[in-house]
Amino acid sequence: MTRTHLLLVLFFFSTANILLGQQPFVCNGDYYLTSTSGNTTVYKVEINVNGNATFNALPNNVGLVVNAIGYRTADNFIYSINTNNNDLYRIDASGDGTFITNLNLPSSHNFYGADFTADGKFMVFIGTSFSQGSNLLAFVDFEAGGYPVTTLPISNASNIQVTDISFNPITNLLYGYDSANDRMIVIDPDTGELDGSFPINQVAPRIGATFFDSFGGLYGYGGNNGSVLYEINPDTGIVAVAANGPTSSNKDGCSCPYTVRLNKLVEPLETTPCSEVTYYFAIANVSAVAQTGVTLEDQLPPDLLITEIIDNPYGGNIISGVNTDLLSISDMVIPPGFDTLAIRVEVSQDAEGVYKNQARLKNVPLLLSQTMVSDNPLTPTTNDSTVLNVVGLDQPLSIEEYGICFSETLTLQSNQISDTYLWSTGATSQSIEVTEAGSYWVDISNSCQTVRDSFNVVVSDEFFVFLPEDITIDLGDQLFINANHSSPNSVSYTWTESGNDNILNCTDCEGQTIMPVRDVTINVEVRDPYNCVASDSIIIKVVPNYNIYVPNIFSPNQDGYNDIFSVYGTAGTKVNVFKIFDRWGSLLHESYDGFVNSFDHGWDGVYKGQLLNDAVFVWYAEVEFLDGEIKLLKGDITLIR
Repeated sequence: MTRTHLLLVLFFFSTANILLGQQPFVCNGDYYLTSTSGNTTVYKVEINVNGNATFNALPNNVGLVVNAIGYRTADNFIYSINTNNNDLYRIDASGDGTFITNLNLPSSHNFYGADFTADGKFMVFIGTSFSQGSNLLAFVDFEAGGYPVTTLPISNASNIQVTDISFNPITNLLYGYDSANDRMIVIDPDTGELDGSFPINQVAPRIGATFFDSFGGLYGYGGNNGSVLYEINPDTGIVAVAANGPTSSNKDGCSCPYTVRLNKLVEPLETTPCSEVTYYFAIANVSAVAQTGVTLEDQLPPDLLITEIIDNPYGGNIISGVNTDLLSISDMVIPPGFDTLAIRVEVSQDAEGVYKNQARLKNVPLLLSQTMVSDNPLTPTTNDSTVLNVVGLDQPLSIEEYGICFSETLTLQSNQISDTYLWSTGATSQSIEVTEAGSYWVDISNSCQTVRDSFNVVVSDEFFVFLPEDITIDLGDQLFINANHSSPNSVSYTWTESGNDNILNCTDCEGQTIMPVRDVTINVEVRDPYNCVASDSIIIKVVPNYNIYVPNIFSPNQDGYNDIFSVYGTAGTKVNVFKIFDRWGSLLHESYDGFVNSFDHGWDGVYKGQLLNDAVFVWYAEVEFLDGEIKLLKGDITLIR
């Protein structure tokens, strides 16, 4: 039978189905997915501009539970089985399911995945027997009466778990995803030989649906929640997340890649006015026959003009092309396979911003989409525009001011990308280095624009800061330090100390009073508005002064003189414990957490409310000095009334 006769047979077969009440699909590369919650629903999968997969349910519910779906290009229907009894159903574009026959699939295996051969002759199922640890392919002949089944064992497949398979429209090999090892696998449908050499433990933990696009791109749907669309590299087996969608259970997928698809790219993706870019129109024809009488149209956005048709492998009549903004070629012949048409486009001097558009293939024959829009293959979104970003030169509104330190180098750079640069120094690079104060400019030019960036550079004079000379003080002494500087500009201060005693009262003041308790180095940095820094330091040595004075006589007669017995010494010294005993060892007075030179914790000679008579008493004190040193002191005190 010739191809012409075959197309006529397919046409009348499809027409007969329409007359019987079922509406065929249109093979234009769409993806379909089944999800079962109760009865099975068929969804058309689309990816929106946000990179999310959306499920658009077909109008009608299938009315039963089915799985293992495949798209048959011979009549443009989806076929599926009830996995409980292997009943075969035909699903049309409205979602209706019609019983066809019961398939004689081996009862020893479960069949959850399927796809059709490119010619639609065989529906191929993958079967798994978990008890036997084996897998096989089952071929159902759709052209022979009675839908006979033949089987082919899959070699080296005892440890795999594949729930869907898809024919690569380019190689005709079967691809699937092994969820037991998180990897892609490939099966030769002629020999049953399995290639499991692809990387394991990919990002997809479980994929229940796979499908190809017309350019040989492989996709899978699943994940832990059954809500992720994955892109699988069919050459390397590397898996990447492409989009997110709704949760799906008991899913299976199919597509009709055996069609004509149009991808459109632009290089470079970003350019400037008065430049040239190249648009590429990649056409994939995997419909197995040459498509004739096809028209390609691309209405370019404003400010773009076609200057050359670089390559046109499809022939046809050029209705509109060079020196116009419309590409229109009629009567093109699209042979099976892949090829690319390319045009050169000039970007006008007024162009600026984002330019989007899509090309169209028209007059694609029956059983294929009549009109097809181009897709941008750089995004996961289906049938979206190709984007060109034109960045014009910005005219600066003001002079940029910079300040640098003495003896430092400043890099001046234009942030605008262009063809040429010319600096006031004669340099032609995008940036220059300067060390001197002055005014600088750079002219930035492309083929039709020139703007000037200007810079004013100020160089700060060298300056110094001075702290007092190094000094030695006694423990408990206070010291005022001030940062004197020679800068004519306003400055900021940063004080630091070498220890961790937190003796600084401020870290950003000009001067301050401190009381070190041990040797310390105080540093100060002074910074001017141009980020120039001067610094100095002072070393302070502290002589420990542990002098304590305790009287040996007091007269608590309330005459206002020597009425309280207490401990005296350097201000700030703590008296952690102070106790008084009589000669028999009885405790007469105790106080805690006091300070020297304070009467609050001293003894007034009273015991149990009575002023004691003249006598000699014993005292004990634990004293903690400013530097943390602790001394235990004791002695006697004479009370005279």
